Amino acid sequence: MKKKVILLSFIILFGFTSSICLAKYSGGDGSESNPYRISNAYDMNEIGANPNDWDKHFVLTNDIDLAQFTGTQFNIIGYYNSWEDNEVFTGVFDGNDFAISNFTYNSTGIKRIGLFGLVGSPFDPNGEIKNLGLIDPNVNAGTGGGVGSLVGFLSGKVTNCYAERGRISGGGGIGGLVGANDGTISNCYATGDVSGNNSTGGLVGCNDRGTIANCDASGTVTGTSHLIGGLVGSNYDGTISDCNATGTVIGNAAVGGLVGYNWFFG
Repeated sequence: MKKKVILLSFIILFGFTSSICLAKYSGGDGSESNPYRISNAYDMNEIGANPNDWDKHFVLTNDIDLAQFTGTQFNIIGYYNSWEDNEVFTGVFDGNDFAISNFTYNSTGIKRIGLFGLVGSPFDPNGEIKNLGLIDPNVNAGTGGGVGSLVGFLSGKVTNCYAERGRISGGGGIGGLVGANDGTISNCYATGDVSGNNSTGGLVGCNDRGTIANCDASGTVTGTSHLIGGLVGSNYDGTISDCNATGTVIGNAAVGGLVGYNWFFG
């Protein structure tokens, strides 16, 4: 009888421990009806370590502070090494009107940097980030291009998002919220300091046939070369509507308070 009791206790304990080990993030299954719940900094960092989850649904359940991740410690969600070696976030991340503070990433030349590196693609533009705020993001990509606080390169959607007091810098295609955009950005804003070489803007660095609507930017935008704008650095046949920019814009050529330079191909 004593052996049976011990064996039963082991089975109960082992089963309970196994269920804990199998749990992902803070709950959920990644479906639209039951998204993965992200409640702390470890959950947020874990997303970037699991590319197989980058087509799933996520929802933020608390404000999160990422200050513990410095340098290149944070696992960026979506990456680009080359045209042959890249992985895109095509899921849905709902910030649920919460904010992520102190996202920091410092590198010497990595491309497509942001909390999310790549969101959506021309072949699968379904990636979406919505209802999310960033407080005090600090991203320095060195000579790397396609850099933003929230998204490095966007082909999907960013809706109802903001970045406050950002410090974003890199090579070309540098934006306070999104580095390069050929998707859709709506009802967003960014404040802070943005600096780059060319195609640098307070909200978006390069808008390549993308759509930007009802957005604002304020702060100081500095470019060492050309295509520097308070909202968008360069606009290639894209659509910009109902937007504003305030602050200081500094560059050597093609500098504008709203858009540095606008190409319209008809």
